[in-house]
Amino acid sequence: MAGWSTYTGAHKDGEDVTSVTVTYKLKKPIGVYSVPASALTGLKGSDGCVVATDGTSVKAHVAGSSLGRTLVTIDGKAPASIKADPGQAVCDAR
Repeated sequence: MAGWSTYTGAHKDGEDVTSVTVTYKLKKPIGVYSVPASALTGLKGSDGCVVATDGTSVKAHVAGSSLGRTLVTIDGKAPASIKADPGQAVCDAR
């Protein structure tokens, strides 16, 4: 966006700060789930797992976080419910 003339032309006289409103959307929607930060296990960078209440580990990717909630995408079908604090569950997040 820094190369757009709309962006570069938005500087006020003598100021380095600019503000440009941009609207965008993903080409293909993705499912993002809000989970407690403590629900993630085996984190390696942004990848880890959540654990379903039946004990099954499911790969998850951290998309963002705010106020103690973590936004994740899930590989495959998301479990109906997860453990809020799975402890040291087995997770292969590679």
